[in-house]
Amino acid sequence: MIRIILILAAVIVMMFALRWFKQQPTNKRWQIAMIVIGIILLGLVATGRMHWLYALVGAMLPIVRRLFGLLAYLPMLKRTVNTFRGQKNSHTEQQADSTNTSALLTINEAYAILGLEPGASKQDIIQAHKQLMQRVHPDRGGSSHLAIKINQAKDLLLKSIDK
Repeated sequence: MIRIILILAAVIVMMFALRWFKQQPTNKRWQIAMIVIGIILLGLVATGRMHWLYALVGAMLPIVRRLFGLLAYLPMLKRTVNTFRGQKNSHTEQQADSTNTSALLTINEAYAILGLEPGASKQDIIQAHKQLMQRVHPDRGGSSHLAIKINQAKDLLLKSIDK
C-alpha cells in the first residue's frame, strides 16, 4: 500500500514539474534539462550504478553545445589566419574570379546600372558609384554580386571616357 502511495506522489510531482517546465522560455529549458541530467548522473555515480567516465561525458554535453555555437565564427578566423600568413582570402579570390569570368557589360548597361544618361561626366560616374556602393556594399549587408556589377560599370565607363 505504501508503494502505491509513493508512486502516486511521484506521478503528481512529475505532472507539476512538467507543467512548470513547459512554462519556461526555450533557452532556460535547455539549462534546466542539463541541470536535471547532471543531478541524475551524479546520483548514479554516487550509488555506484554508473562509471564516473560516463558521467563526465554527459557533463560535457553543454560545453560541446557551446562549442558548436562558436563554429559559426570559423570562416572569420580562417580569413584572419590567412591574412597573417600573407595569403589571399577566398572571398577576395572569388570576387576576382567572378570579375574576370562574368559577362562583359555594354556601355549602355553600365550607364543603366549606375542610373546615368549616356555622356555623363567622370565626376557624375564617380559620384553615382559612390552613392550606390554606400547602399549595396557587402560590409553593410548588401550583395557582393551587385557590388561587383557596380564596380564593373564604373570601370567600363571611366575607361570609355579616358579613350
